[in-house]
Amino acid sequence: MLRIIIIAGCIFVSVLSCKKYNDLESQNEFKDTCTIYGRLFLLDTLTQRTFYLPQAKKKILIVPIDATNEVNYLFSSTTDDNGYFTFKNLTKGSTCRLVYEENISGKLYRADTTVVAPFTGFQLLLKPSLTRQTGIYVTVLNGINEVVPKATVCLFTNEQAFLSGKCDNSNYTMTADAYGQAFQFGISKGRYFVLASATIGNVTYSAKDTIDVSTKVEVVSIRLSTSPPVTTGLQYTVLDTDGFPVNDARVCLYLNPALYNNGNCQGSNYSDSTNSLGIVSFTGIEPQTYYSRGEFVVGNRTYSAVDTITVVTGSFAKDTLRLQ
Repeated sequence: MLRIIIIAGCIFVSVLSCKKYNDLESQNEFKDTCTIYGRLFLLDTLTQRTFYLPQAKKKILIVPIDATNEVNYLFSSTTDDNGYFTFKNLTKGSTCRLVYEENISGKLYRADTTVVAPFTGFQLLLKPSLTRQTGIYVTVLNGINEVVPKATVCLFTNEQAFLSGKCDNSNYTMTADAYGQAFQFGISKGRYFVLASATIGNVTYSAKDTIDVSTKVEVVSIRLSTSPPVTTGLQYTVLDTDGFPVNDARVCLYLNPALYNNGNCQGSNYSDSTNSLGIVSFTGIEPQTYYSRGEFVVGNRTYSAVDTITVVTGSFAKDTLRLQ
């Protein structure tokens, strides 16, 4: 849903850690106070999808900048039913470290970042912890460093099973998401043999690697042996009036310029809806000029934007539609 958030701000920079104004009142410092207003999202990797889920009733902490744990936190704020949280009466320009941690289905997710007060519309992302658990985080690339979505990534502890070149006897089998990323967390320490593959048309491209897992998540990239063909297509990111991504906005492509600005998506040649990141992609379309329309309906009002974009053979055009 489109939203406009207006909260009084302030623009003074300080090297002090995050404090409330009344803690400094006796020092006669910073006569004004500020707010951090944001939203907590879970980056869902458990289903191998890139999907942002608002997190309700979660206790977010502000901790000292140099703290090694959250035992002695400074302040806390609990998210509402839609994942929004607020810290009020903070010192202008103070640097605040926001932390939240949760174990989900045996995997540790953590948000730990710093922000300078004031800040509105802040997105705090709860992602798999890369330092407080073991695991493997693989990004699959082709020969020209483009990510390969839907690639298969298999992990083996047995080298002989790995050398067969098939995933039949692998310990873990994963599918890369839209960003070519595959994850496996909470695995035992030791050596893992990695087999990645992707089938394009009738050709299968593959790559092998060896990864030693010790006390943290090992982050690696693996490049397929031969570059898969570059997909022809285009991608739009749809934003609302405040610059936030719009989920489930409709994007329509037209070959006829007389139709795309008629106030709706009727007569379009291609149409699809954006995901939770505000992104929609059209692949395998003919290389030519397209007239684009994005729209999102809220009650009786329709927010829209139009654009013209040219798709060239072997390229993936990208642009942004900002609804008005």
